[in-house]
Amino acid sequence: MFRHLKTTHIIVLAAVVTGCGESQDPPGDEPAYVEAVCGNPSAKILCRASVEGIEAHIEEFGPIQEEMEEVYLTDFDPNDTELLKVITKVDRLNVQLADNTDMTFISNLQEARRVRINKNSNLVSLRGLEKLMKVGDDVELKYNPSLESLDGLNGLRTIGDGEESGSLFIFQNERLKDISGLGSLESVRGIVLQNNVMMTTPGTLPSLTSLGHLHPCSVKRMSRYHAA
Repeated sequence: MFRHLKTTHIIVLAAVVTGCGESQDPPGDEPAYVEAVCGNPSAKILCRASVEGIEAHIEEFGPIQEEMEEVYLTDFDPNDTELLKVITKVDRLNVQLADNTDMTFISNLQEARRVRINKNSNLVSLRGLEKLMKVGDDVELKYNPSLESLDGLNGLRTIGDGEESGSLFIFQNERLKDISGLGSLESVRGIVLQNNVMMTTPGTLPSLTSLGHLHPCSVKRMSRYHAA
């Protein structure tokens, strides 16, 4: 819909985004994951459901590395440990069915290929991801009923390459009011918003210079696009 926007453009998307039929990914479809869901844990693949599990991983494979292939956390509060703060880069970050209220447990993360933060009942904000500047593929934020804002993603500049990859999926976060926490986002291939019932407008993205599309199903009525 919008492509190669000038850096002075400010997007004001006043829209109704509270529904678009049934969600494409109902909450009950995925299993409740347990330990070692990645299948083959290794020094660079961490899949755990407890702080004790992380400690056991370290005993088996050595200290957590700065660059990891996969970090998959479920069924506990990862903020109960400082052990993951060494990570600066990860291929796949998946936090699902966890008890964390924010993301401070991984506060030194700077780059990822894919980020999935889904079904975390207590997650209120994304505080702790301030150093994350680049996501090479997609970002998913789904079924986080307490998530109020995207604060914490203030430093994120690019999602994907803007052409062939890179989408932001935000589905059914019942308290999320807008996406204005993405104030530094410059480029993303697509933004898909669906069934975020408190979101009457996506808000303002002042740094956005390239947007392939805003999903037509997620915004029923767009009243204006303003370039300032």
